[in-house]
Amino acid sequence: MSGVFERLVAEAAALADQGAWAEAAARWVTAGGLAQDVGAHPTAARLYATAGEGFRRADLPADALAALQLGLALGDPEPSARVALSAVLASLGRMGPALEHARAAEGPLAVDAEASVLLATGTRAELRACVERLEEGSLARRFREGQALRVEGRLHEARAVFEALEVDLADNPAGRGGAAVERAEIDALQGRGREAAKVFERAAQAHREAHREALVLASTAAAVRCLLDAGITPLVAGLEGGLAWAEARDMAVLAVDLGTCIARAREDGPGLVRWAEQARRLGLPRRAGRAELARAGLLEGPARLMALQEAVRLLEEDAPLALRARVAHAEALAALSPAAGARAARELVTAVASAGMEPERLRLAALEG
Repeated sequence: MSGVFERLVAEAAALADQGAWAEAAARWVTAGGLAQDVGAHPTAARLYATAGEGFRRADLPADALAALQLGLALGDPEPSARVALSAVLASLGRMGPALEHARAAEGPLAVDAEASVLLATGTRAELRACVERLEEGSLARRFREGQALRVEGRLHEARAVFEALEVDLADNPAGRGGAAVERAEIDALQGRGREAAKVFERAAQAHREAHREALVLASTAAAVRCLLDAGITPLVAGLEGGLAWAEARDMAVLAVDLGTCIARAREDGPGLVRWAEQARRLGLPRRAGRAELARAGLLEGPARLMALQEAVRLLEEDAPLALRARVAHAEALAALSPAAGARAARELVTAVASAGMEPERLRLAALEG
């Protein structure tokens, strides 16, 4: 091929080394076009896939999707290209196609991508079956096993998995950080929201140093969520710019997370309705349930009971979050009928204690007492 092709590929590699992913990806796309023009379709497909990854790292999912689709049009893609396409589609909120592409690929990366989508959209049984297809003892299997244990409500076991991963990944900062973040999710569920928020804040700083803005915002939103769950209302004015940034890039899932945090902190009922509906449209029941649970806290009487029933329904495939919603439902019921509330509380005591959800245990004890 021409000297222009070689120059573009070399420039792209140099730009990628500098972290200039968007500029590198643009050159890979141009080089891919040159390769395609002379019939070198495998080379073109590989360059388009590389460009897709570059655009994804640059937080430009629409451009990443376009590049990956160029490669897909040239024939049967490599499994890694389908996995990348699945991740990009998921960030755009297109969960159905994301799952389809993950399942159409082969190999452990594809199974891991499928597990990632199912964690947001699927049932516990679907996630468990997917996890068991990963190689026993592999890091991916252990990581997804911890997540599956979490949504099954086996929080102590899940925490042990991630604590062990943090030790085993001591020489891998990115991997250790991922395990720490997952452990923080469990901390938040068990009432250690302040500690969990600090972990997410550290993750946000690491992503900031790597110039990964979408991951910075996702980690920041998680930190805010943990503080809100702990009864602390942080300032969220800085998240508004992040929300506009995410919406401008069609990052629908990130926008739901940021928008829900902002609405929760401001006790904005209509805002919570908006984000719950958006999560439903995207096929994200857990996110819709979190928003509905927060909205219920702004209501009273029968309206609150109805909102909590909807939250329980939406969260039924995430055992700890469903328990949290059921405890709130028992409290709302007790406001109308103390005896009925006490009965509902007694039905939840064992599950809450087993999960180690201390704030919910104390709330149930107050209803029983």
